[in-house]
Amino acid sequence: MARKLAIQIVNGFVIRQEPPLPYKELININDEMYFARLYADKSGKICYIFNSGVTLKSIERYKDDERFAEVCDFDVITYDDEPVESFTGSLMDALIYIRNFDDKRFGRRS
Repeated sequence: MARKLAIQIVNGFVIRQEPPLPYKELININDEMYFARLYADKSGKICYIFNSGVTLKSIERYKDDERFAEVCDFDVITYDDEPVESFTGSLMDALIYIRNFDDKRFGRRS
């Protein structure tokens, strides 16, 4: 069974494990990441990502990173945690989803 994560896109985005882990159980793994605030659980699985947006450069840089290959069940939620959509995919798929969402919202071309 795939892990459950939520994607919240407001001013930037948050991907978080559901239910969220307490902050004291998170391990900051930002030392090698430049595009987001990134936290993992004690096993090293990514469970929290926050940033103002996803760039094509970050997608290209991390497309082969095994941490972003884990397949999860995602709920896309509103700012007040109301579900609007769901899909199953990798963490990289989630970043691409966010990038495509922002492209539509801001009229950008990928």
